[in-house]
Amino acid sequence: MSFECPRCGAVSHNPNDERHGYCGRCHAWTREPPMPPPPGFWMHETSGRLRPAVEAYLLGQHMAPDQIASLRAYLRQWIMHPAWRGPGVAELRAGVDGLISRRAISDWLDRALEQGIDPL
Repeated sequence: MSFECPRCGAVSHNPNDERHGYCGRCHAWTREPPMPPPPGFWMHETSGRLRPAVEAYLLGQHMAPDQIASLRAYLRQWIMHPAWRGPGVAELRAGVDGLISRRAISDWLDRALEQGIDPL
């Protein structure tokens, strides 16, 4: 079994080159690189810190600073996933570190939903 790069014509006998669509000679992807697994949903998180933060947010309860920080960290790992593309994604990525209040989180989530992104 061999793989010929459609860009430079190099031939490789490494089965991983064809499977991943990567040419080691010209250092280019010959098709879209494999997508990492999607980010995990909050209900599968195991530290025990995120669930109370999300539930407090969803139930309209007071959120302590550490809960806001936990929710911000979750939203950061979610929005940084390369699957999210679109006109507003860069703005969401740039703004995620500024989520320091319930209101900021709510506004950010509204903008995320407009982009078809629903982490909650």
